[in-house]
Amino acid sequence: MLMDRPASLAPLAPTGSALGVAVAAAGCLGVGSLYGWSALTPALVSRFGIDHSATGQTFSWAIVAFTAGALLAPRLRGGHRTLAVALGGAALCLLGASQAQGFAAFLAFYALGFGAMAGAAYITAVEIASRGPRPGLGVPLVVAAFGAGGAVFGGLLGALLAGGAGLGALAWVGSAVAAAALACMALREGGGGGATVAVADLPRPRTLFRHWLIFAVGSLGGLVALGLAQPISADRGASPWIAALGVVAVAGGNVLGRLGASLLGVRLSPTAVLMLAQVVGGLALLGLLWPGGPGTATALLAAVALGYGLTAAGMPLMVRAAAGPAAFSRAYGVVFTGWGAAGLVGPWVAGVLRDATGGWQSGLALAAGGSLVAVLMLMWERWSRS
Repeated sequence: MLMDRPASLAPLAPTGSALGVAVAAAGCLGVGSLYGWSALTPALVSRFGIDHSATGQTFSWAIVAFTAGALLAPRLRGGHRTLAVALGGAALCLLGASQAQGFAAFLAFYALGFGAMAGAAYITAVEIASRGPRPGLGVPLVVAAFGAGGAVFGGLLGALLAGGAGLGALAWVGSAVAAAALACMALREGGGGGATVAVADLPRPRTLFRHWLIFAVGSLGGLVALGLAQPISADRGASPWIAALGVVAVAGGNVLGRLGASLLGVRLSPTAVLMLAQVVGGLALLGLLWPGGPGTATALLAAVALGYGLTAAGMPLMVRAAAGPAAFSRAYGVVFTGWGAAGLVGPWVAGVLRDATGGWQSGLALAAGGSLVAVLMLMWERWSRS
């Protein structure tokens, strides 16, 4: 005779519950440490004897892998099981990276392995939140947790590296990610487990492409600000301390924008949230075109990051409104590749224009133009829906 499972061993709650959304946010906080990768630069240079241009490959390859993971994860079952597997894989990759004996091995474990698993975990966590009791609040909170991961774990990595931990500091981050994976395994199958979605259930290709383009051009300014805040501030005459403070301000603006979207998302339509994001970011980018001191540049860069945070949290809400809950994860996986394209092209083009012209104005103007294009396309989106 089979005995019932003891109550103490019973799974806690379905993944679509508020607890499931909270666990998904905790997982995003861990894999969001990818945003704090630059804290590893001194350890990489010291351990592998490479120059700083080589370390820049880390984030570029991580963006490629992250986008691939986000695109492929929706083809799996979804829900807490996929999230647990992705987080477990991310933890193992961080452990492997901490023990890497060569830069190529580090790229394989950290940029490619951890990057792909982080993308899979992120897109799955957003799907779980979209199936939660209050998706307009849950989705931005999960997205905000991912953005906050860079600040939280970037600071932890910096402290551990200052204490002489070297790349072994990644093992501590991996432990936190593994704990989130175990928490996911404690959740029972529920609203977060997604059924297989037929291609016919996705929005029309023109809708997907329009959302893809909005995400791509609308993210340009924020990605430039996140990736180039330190050199932009330095070119305005900032001391190393002020330039570092600018990086913190940009990260803070990004997190505040994502949290702000959780409040605005329950009162405004996703299109309205995104239009507000592009207006804020676009005006700040235009302000950066005029001369100013390092303090002004820091404030404007933080405003750009604020708009980017609103965009990052508002975009999944717009895709969900168009695709519906069942097809959301696959549709958002496709649209999310627009962010990956912007992450690869934006900072690189801005750097090329900086070398060609001797200033950041051309790259910033290009990013401001992207915000304008996004506003026009959002106006078209609103008109077409009405």
